[in-house]
Amino acid sequence: MRPVIRFARGLARNRSGATIEEFAIISLALLSLIVFLIEGSFQLLTAAVLQYGLREAARFGITGQTVPPSMAANPPASREAAIADIISGAALGLINPSYLAVSETVYPSFNTVGAAGKGVAGAGGSGSVVQYQVTYFQPWLLSGAGYFPVLATGLSGITYTLSTVVQNENFPTN
Repeated sequence: MRPVIRFARGLARNRSGATIEEFAIISLALLSLIVFLIEGSFQLLTAAVLQYGLREAARFGITGQTVPPSMAANPPASREAAIADIISGAALGLINPSYLAVSETVYPSFNTVGAAGKGVAGAGGSGSVVQYQVTYFQPWLLSGAGYFPVLATGLSGITYTLSTVVQNENFPTN
């Protein structure tokens, strides 16, 4: 037992390589902090981009137009598809459209928004109250079981759900 104690004391007194050990400990913490900041910033950017896209889609939706002027050369199949395309386009390539789900629900009044059985799918007509709901799954920038956000949350990414309720303008019906 004495030789083991002497060996441990000898290691404690030995200072050669201490700088490398300290650098290794500090660099791991610094690298983790940098990755955490980049991942957090990217997730915040995703939320901001989705919110901007939802706002632009709702602004288009209340006008009753079938196709936005920017999509006239290659029009989407429906007004609802145009709304989803506006949200994807507002993201400037930062979101994956295959992870994006957009739903529009028409309600008879603001008082009934969210009530079960009161809403009808669609973008609504003139003067309709419409709820736009966006659901988007954003995976982490990096993957793997050892990646800090995966370890901290147990998730493979974050699911965003945004919604807004608007009343359509009085537009002529076609």
